[in-house]
Amino acid sequence: MADKASSRVPVSRTDGIRVVLLYGIFASLWILLSGRLVELLFHEPNRIILAGMLMGGLFVAVTCLLLHRAMRGNLMDIFGISRRTTELMRAEEARRESAEINSAIIDQAKEGIVLVDCETLRFVDFNDAACNSLGYSREEFAGLSLFDIQGGLTLDEFTQRVRDIVKAEYSNFENQQRRKDGTICDVLVSNQVICVRDRKYLVVLWLDITERKNAQNALHESELRLRTILQTVNGGFWLIDNDTGTLDLNPGMSAILGRNREDVLGRKIFDFVDDENMAIFEHQIRLRAWGEIGAYEIALSRPDGSKVLCQFNSTPLWDGSGTKVGSFAMVNDISERKRAENALRQSEARYRELFAAVSDAIVVFDADTLRFIDMNESALRCYGYTREEFLNLKKADILADPEISRKSEEGTAAGQELRAPLRYHRKKDGTVFPVEISSVRFLWRERALVCGVIRDITERKRAEREKEKLEVELNQARKMEAIGLLAGGIAHDFNNMLAAIMGFTELSLLKLKGDNPVRGNLEQILKAASRASEVVKQILTFTRQGVLERKPVRIAPIVQDALKLLRSSLPSTIEIRQEVALSPGEDVVLADPGQIHQVLMNFGTNAGHAMISKGGTMSVKLSVITDASQVSVNPGLKAGPHVCITVSDTGHGMDSAVLDRVFDPYFTTKGPGEGTGLGLSVVQGIVKSHNGAITVRSEPRQGTTFSVFLPGIEKADVEVCEAFHIPPAGSERILLVDDEEALVDLGKEILETLGYQVTAMTSSLDALEIFRVQPYAFDLVITDMTMPSLTGRELAKKIIALRSDTPIILSTGFCDLVNEKQSKEAGILEFIMKPYEIRTLACAIRKALEQR
Repeated sequence: MADKASSRVPVSRTDGIRVVLLYGIFASLWILLSGRLVELLFHEPNRIILAGMLMGGLFVAVTCLLLHRAMRGNLMDIFGISRRTTELMRAEEARRESAEINSAIIDQAKEGIVLVDCETLRFVDFNDAACNSLGYSREEFAGLSLFDIQGGLTLDEFTQRVRDIVKAEYSNFENQQRRKDGTICDVLVSNQVICVRDRKYLVVLWLDITERKNAQNALHESELRLRTILQTVNGGFWLIDNDTGTLDLNPGMSAILGRNREDVLGRKIFDFVDDENMAIFEHQIRLRAWGEIGAYEIALSRPDGSKVLCQFNSTPLWDGSGTKVGSFAMVNDISERKRAENALRQSEARYRELFAAVSDAIVVFDADTLRFIDMNESALRCYGYTREEFLNLKKADILADPEISRKSEEGTAAGQELRAPLRYHRKKDGTVFPVEISSVRFLWRERALVCGVIRDITERKRAEREKEKLEVELNQARKMEAIGLLAGGIAHDFNNMLAAIMGFTELSLLKLKGDNPVRGNLEQILKAASRASEVVKQILTFTRQGVLERKPVRIAPIVQDALKLLRSSLPSTIEIRQEVALSPGEDVVLADPGQIHQVLMNFGTNAGHAMISKGGTMSVKLSVITDASQVSVNPGLKAGPHVCITVSDTGHGMDSAVLDRVFDPYFTTKGPGEGTGLGLSVVQGIVKSHNGAITVRSEPRQGTTFSVFLPGIEKADVEVCEAFHIPPAGSERILLVDDEEALVDLGKEILETLGYQVTAMTSSLDALEIFRVQPYAFDLVITDMTMPSLTGRELAKKIIALRSDTPIILSTGFCDLVNEKQSKEAGILEFIMKPYEIRTLACAIRKALEQR
């Protein structure tokens, strides 16, 4: 105690001031150091707050202790504390300097460095390289965990990997990380586990090796491509080491040697060369060692004792010190080439024989002078010259076109090959003919020559023109078929409507008294419907689906009747002249009168249109042709007499372009709304269906002439039109079937008016069921053809199967599916086309009943 008392120093005013200053310094250091210490040890906000409160409490306690000592006069203790505080400050300064150095090293490192809490896997601290390498800011990266930046593992897989890393304490491996933009990068990772105050942390350092990996992958792909090329080329590649022998070879080299790859590896090239070729090979090795390069030929031995002649192109391989360590050789099997060269030499001996025997014309001429120096016999026959005459000609002398000759000379003089699929040449007699040329330039005894193979393709061109003509006809037929399908469907529906109009009109006329004023209106309706029916027939004729009512008829009365109608429809500025006076029997043909009338009306209408603006003359002539020479010039006509109808006009005429398409469907020279373009197509169809022919002659401003040739027949009975009379009636029982309700009602009323007992059905299935129940309840069945579920022909077959003697009449507005002949073969007695007159139906009924 005495020692302690003696060591105390009396306190003066100066000492008091010193104590206050030391306390101020101590307090300032305390605040600075405690704040830095808290930042280094803690990063979570709640822990920082708690540590600050603890440090503040400790500061209060130390302050109280110092004041207590000062009041007791223990300044030496205070000075001791001051000295210790100074030492602490110096140590803290040294520690802080060391920490700043370490921080600078970490912050400036290119590798990403992070400190991870092993429990939460969140980042405790990290450098700029860590967040920058992944595209994050420091604020964004501070909110992430180690799992957020891993490449593609599931949470369970990632958790297990972290456990393994912590357990191993240190690890080093390649991994993948995910950048902020979602892309994946390759990294090399080093992990080190450290413990701070019994808490484990993971120090992770990574280096982005994406570019290195990409470079490695590119190098691997390049090596793979190179190996693939070496493996797939036809030639051989041979890599040889001076000491160990064969290092590598491709399949092409194995094939040349006739050995498996394993049999060649490790063996030297001398093992595959016989004594005869060894000297050649050793000499070439010395040349390569001296730096000389170039290809050489050598024979290699195969296991079966055979030899293969090869062409070597070898390159020496050197190490870093300039010592030759091996060679790389490209080897090609030239055995076939050598054999081909020998064969070529042999073939040259046979050239003259083949040159003379070939059927095509072969000529050889000088490439500079273009004068012929040789030719074969076929060339002499083709052009008609003798050999002496041909040798005095130049190439231009056999060309038909001088311009082509000039260009050809320029091309040949320039050494260009000529392959001409079509040229025109001229024979000695001046005949021009098409040829196909194939020529090649070659050197013979240092002289540039051209050899040309010339083929006369006259017959081929004729065949091609015929083929083109047939293709045009085929395309036309296909178009007509498509148009026919469309027009046929329209005609079927239109016929049903016309049948109703005409039927109800005729029925009304039958019921009217003779002096009824409505009769005239109904007759006009009936006439209009009849004309509409003719239009439908015209459509069906155009599509080849109409039923032609051919019978022996005289052409002259039909022509005269058509001209009467034309006279009333054409303007008075157009004069009509006719020469149709033929003796009865000379103008008789087998034809449909309505269609012949239609042909004449079409010709007359077209002629009137051609002369509508200036007027003119239309001439119609009827003649009989018996001269076989006149018939033969028209394709499609058979031998025998023909009736010729000629219609001429003095209109504006047509040029060749219009003439080529005059019979095409829908082609017209008339303005919009003035023509359909179907008229002449229909006319052509009508004439051809009558086994006739049609021709046209025309020139611009010279008018047009159409001629129709129809086969004449021997004198025959010509049908005379009968006067209209009341249709025959009856009292039999009739089953009427049609899917059109209006036609069923009409037919029932007509038949009942004629006295028949009618059962009308709109369903073919229901009609069949009624007939099945009472097959003898009906004397006659009238059925439509086109009906859903069961067609008229199918219904007829089933009815005949139930009762074979049942009379059946089939009606249709569209004969594409059935005609009268097919109906007869199916057991149907009568066949009528819609729209039909009541008299036609009534006559068909009586005729069918009488046949029963």
